[in-house]
Amino acid sequence: TLTYGALLAERLGWAFLSLPVAPILVGALGGFISFLFFGRLGRLFSRFPLFQQVAQVFVFQQKFLNPRGRTQMATAALQWLQRQPEMTFEAVNYLYQTRKTASIFPRRLRQALEELDTGSASVLLIRDFFERKFKLDYLRHKLMSPRDLSSYEKRYFIQSRAARNGIRASLVFDALGAELRDEIATGEQWRRARHTDENQQITTLRDNADISLRYRTGAPHYRWPDAGRETSQGETAPWLLYMAVENPVNMPLWVITIDDIMDKMHAAAAWLYADEALSGAAMEAEVQSILTLLSTTDINMFGKWDERTLRQKSEVALIPQPVLRNVTGDPENPAWILRWDPNRIDWSQFVGTDGAIRRAFAALLKAIELADAEADRVVLKRGDALLINNLRAMVRRRELGSGGTHYIDSFFDYPEAWWLNVYYGFRRSAPSAFFGI
Repeated sequence: TLTYGALLAERLGWAFLSLPVAPILVGALGGFISFLFFGRLGRLFSRFPLFQQVAQVFVFQQKFLNPRGRTQMATAALQWLQRQPEMTFEAVNYLYQTRKTASIFPRRLRQALEELDTGSASVLLIRDFFERKFKLDYLRHKLMSPRDLSSYEKRYFIQSRAARNGIRASLVFDALGAELRDEIATGEQWRRARHTDENQQITTLRDNADISLRYRTGAPHYRWPDAGRETSQGETAPWLLYMAVENPVNMPLWVITIDDIMDKMHAAAAWLYADEALSGAAMEAEVQSILTLLSTTDINMFGKWDERTLRQKSEVALIPQPVLRNVTGDPENPAWILRWDPNRIDWSQFVGTDGAIRRAFAALLKAIELADAEADRVVLKRGDALLINNLRAMVRRRELGSGGTHYIDSFFDYPEAWWLNVYYGFRRSAPSAFFGI
């Protein structure tokens, strides 16, 4: 009587099936095929929102899958991002056998980052890259989760998602020659939560809890990035990344570029000298005078203040520098970058001047106002991110106004509030050429 292996070998013509080790080989082959099939199938289903919600209810909330060790591991990952960010890239090198983080990105994201890196673009909207908050959390908290981050310290899956998104932001910055950190090295604000708070007082003494109503760049009080320095400590951030955790009524961000502002400079000068009716060569000369003053006059800016002592918290000296710079150095073919926040400038320094620098700033403020009238509207939904060149573009929010939100959102009484995380990307001391440049 033939065994099943010998019978199968005879019918299929595969002699190796009659060997004593055939069951082991067949079992291993079947396991490998099952792994490939069910692994791909599982990844496919994991993209479906319904599958994610079911997992949230029946798996993620089970206490036996949320031991203290996992929570400690997620907390440690967040601490590494703050104090030892290089461990992120050691893990990338271990998993992918490459130090070039850009090579592990999806092709379209890699190409878009190349455009940002070369300066051919200033703003990038990133979708389907960062992990999203589960919709079930919206329902549980009536579409507005608690804003106290300490309430999530023992929530492993929330903390681990925050850590993975921090790692993704760090890898994006690394591909652009930057590092994710606070303004002060190893500071706690490497990830800044921005929440809607209509009742908070807005002063120059501390940052508002929300995205500012005015256009500003991140860390404008620090000096220009300088590749000749060994460290970027005390330099402004070349990159900012806004990631949406919640935005139930789809409130927009408004974005303008420095090129947009420069395009409005002639109109701003015409407004400034409306009584003189400048035109032609006289107008061009006045615009060039404004740009020269803004790009050559050292301006004193101040940093943040401690709420109890009202002493400046900046760890390094704030060196006066111009707010505008032409990176090409060629007045015939300029490329302008800007460090800007009107609330960080010590305006008393202009008392007693001849007024020329004050008029130059008035023109800049007017040009920003004119560019804002044509600003791009960007809506970030859960998991979406907006990556901007912090020296070539600026972001603000606007009040919703009398029109409020969309009538559907108003009908269901969705909260007019959002939660955005903002990441700062500062220059790396010795950046690598990720794109072969």
